[in-house]
Amino acid sequence: MNLRATCAALSLLFATATAPAQVACPSRTIRWFVPFLAGTAPDTTVRIVAEAVAHGLKQSVVVENKPGVAGNLGAQAAARSASDGYSWMHSSSPMAEAMRMHRKPGFDVMKDFIHIDRIANSDMTVVAQAGGPTTLAELLKRARQAPGKLMFASCGIGSPAHMGGELMLATAQVDATRVPFKGATGSVNAVIGRQVD
Repeated sequence: MNLRATCAALSLLFATATAPAQVACPSRTIRWFVPFLAGTAPDTTVRIVAEAVAHGLKQSVVVENKPGVAGNLGAQAAARSASDGYSWMHSSSPMAEAMRMHRKPGFDVMKDFIHIDRIANSDMTVVAQAGGPTTLAELLKRARQAPGKLMFASCGIGSPAHMGGELMLATAQVDATRVPFKGATGSVNAVIGRQVD
C-alpha cells in the first residue's frame, strides 16, 4: 500500500510541477541518491522501490550510491542537484542527526529537501561473534570485566549503529572501543571474521 501511495504522490508531484508547460513528465531519467554502500539495507530497499516506480512512471530510475560521513556525502550531492524533481534522495535518521552533529553538514534537511513518504522502517540489533556471549547481559558483563578492551563495529560517525552503540554503552555504564567502518557490510564482516567482538 505504501508503494502505491508513493507512486501516486510522485506522479502527482510531476504532473503539478509541469502542468503549465504541458510537458510529459517525467521525461528523462530520475537519479535516486542512496548515501550508503551498495548491498546495504537502504540500497536494497531503494532498488526494489525504484524498479516499481520506474514501471509505474514509465521512466528509468538510476540508483546512485554516494556513501560517506554517515550519509552526508550523498545528501550534499542531492542538495546540489537541480530542484526539478529528477534528483531524489533516500533520507534516513543520519540526515536529521547531521544537522546537530556537524556545524556545516553541507545541506539543510528541512530547506533543501521535500519529504515525500516513508518506504521502510528498520530495526537495530546487537550481534556478537559466534561462540561468544549469547545475551546482552553476558556481553555487557564481559565488557565490564575488561574496560575498553571489547571492540564494537559501527559505520560512520553519527550513523544509527554508532549512536545506538554509544547510547547502549552510556546507559549500561560500560566502556568499549568503537571501530568505524565505511558501511554496514564492513562492520558485519568484521564481526564474522572475529576482528571485533
